[in-house]
Amino acid sequence: MYSLKIMQFKLAEGGHHYTDELGRQFDLGPDGFVGIDGIATVLMDQQSQYAIRYLDGAIEGYPNLGRDIEFYGDFRNYDSFGIHPKDVSTFVRRYWAYQAHATREVIDNKGKRYILNEADREVLYNYLVAEGVSEESLIR
Repeated sequence: MYSLKIMQFKLAEGGHHYTDELGRQFDLGPDGFVGIDGIATVLMDQQSQYAIRYLDGAIEGYPNLGRDIEFYGDFRNYDSFGIHPKDVSTFVRRYWAYQAHATREVIDNKGKRYILNEADREVLYNYLVAEGVSEESLIR
């Protein structure tokens, strides 16, 4: 799992990819958006077809984590998706906050597992609601 710390992306010289704080590079498409495949596999530990379900919450069991996230794509072709670079870290933070809230645990980058208490979950719940995630989609 990816940590919930703030992720910072910067435009690399030449403008063809973005680099996160760990030095990982993500290609930009010709439209300047980051392809969903790199976001999903590297930052979310998901396959693209599952990661895009969190963008609009149209499929039951997947919350809408895409509020105010600039993205494009055709839901019939998950490889067509891209997220604007300014929104990648917001989307990924929401995803991991949702996963931590739903599973009641966090696993850090070294694989150590931390069980969340109710106060921790309340913080995540409040964060997600403030980010526009519907209360109905969050397990109490």
